Amino acid sequence: MVQTLISVFLAVVAVLALRRRYVRAAIAANYQNRRWWWERRKRDRDDLLEAAHDAVLRGKFRHRRPDESAWSYAKAFDRWVSQQLKTAPTVQWSKPFARAVWSPPLPKRPRRLTVRWSKSAVQAVPLFQEVKPDLVALDMRMPHMDGFEVMRQLRQVIPAGDYVPILIVTGELDTPTKHKALAEGANDFLNKPVDATEVVLRIKNHLETRRLHQQIRMHNEHLEAQVRLRTKVVEQTQLDLLNRLVLASEYRYDPTGAHAWRVGRLAMLLAETKGLPEDQVELIKKTAPLHDVGRIGVRDAIILKEGAYEPAEWEAMKMHTKIGSKILSDSRSPLLMMAREIALTHHERWDGKGYHGLKGAQTPLSGRLVALVDAFDVMTHACSYKAALSLSDARAEIERHAGTQFDPELSALLVMLIDRDGESLLADATAVQLFA
Repeated sequence: MVQTLISVFLAVVAVLALRRRYVRAAIAANYQNRRWWWERRKRDRDDLLEAAHDAVLRGKFRHRRPDESAWSYAKAFDRWVSQQLKTAPTVQWSKPFARAVWSPPLPKRPRRLTVRWSKSAVQAVPLFQEVKPDLVALDMRMPHMDGFEVMRQLRQVIPAGDYVPILIVTGELDTPTKHKALAEGANDFLNKPVDATEVVLRIKNHLETRRLHQQIRMHNEHLEAQVRLRTKVVEQTQLDLLNRLVLASEYRYDPTGAHAWRVGRLAMLLAETKGLPEDQVELIKKTAPLHDVGRIGVRDAIILKEGAYEPAEWEAMKMHTKIGSKILSDSRSPLLMMAREIALTHHERWDGKGYHGLKGAQTPLSGRLVALVDAFDVMTHACSYKAALSLSDARAEIERHAGTQFDPELSALLVMLIDRDGESLLADATAVQLFA
């Protein structure tokens, strides 16, 4: 009985020990499996991301969205490749996750090519435009049209920057004919009777050259897109700085910059009415608010004075045009060059009695235009030393001073705007509207 109890006890102990051992082994195995799964998933993600970046460079797959996780982007690329495999057998996809490459190098096994031919030389160019082939094989002696004329017509329809090799197949290839063919755009020659192996090798080499050319072109297009993006970022940064500069110049007497933004909007409308090119209109719209930036250098006692200026004060006030010009000088940016021009000349008069004595067309068009809309805005808005004129009174003032203070042509256009748009011309503008 005692021996039986001892045996049972030992058996229980052994079972418990073995169970504990197996449990530990199971836990370890599960841990290893999870670790392996996680590492595999990370490798798959990294491979997918690398493949996606390659496809983006080739212009085939979209860029990653700012709010998109790396794993979601990788899985989206995986789904995209799977879809492409159903419709585009030229995409190479190796296990477990490799890179998708369009127009890959010629594989070791010969690829099946699609061949289209024309029974008539006259139909060659329409067939080319329909099929858009990667290579053209052309005979020189054909009815209705010889090979030289076909090449001339083909080179006219081949897009600029594209590389489509033209292979000349002929039985009589003397030196003058070869030179003429090369001058017309031929890339290579095959002598009749042709050797099948030579044909295959020459076609293979030209197709490989075309593939590399396309890859370089797509890479260049990607780089150009990146340059455009960077340029846009720089321009936006420049506009943000100009916005701050406008507010700084206006802050002492107009913290909102309302006058400056209104002048910018009115200048844009008047430039459009004048029929200026779109790029010039954009420049005037964005630079006109900087016309008074030179007031930063004028003393507060003069800027904020109510009533008429003393002669010395008036001379000091007139200096703000030169100060503004100096602030905006020494730049090759079209934006800052136009802003400098406006800051310096927006107080010139048509009769030559302005700040610097420029007369008529001696004042740049941008300066004459801003001088007019600046005066109109001052007339129609109240300030510390005067009341606002009505729209009709301001219109009459513009007509009365046309040809003396203001450019007569621009004055007529502004009067037309007043008659057309009325009170809407007096509405406030914002930096967002002008710098968008």
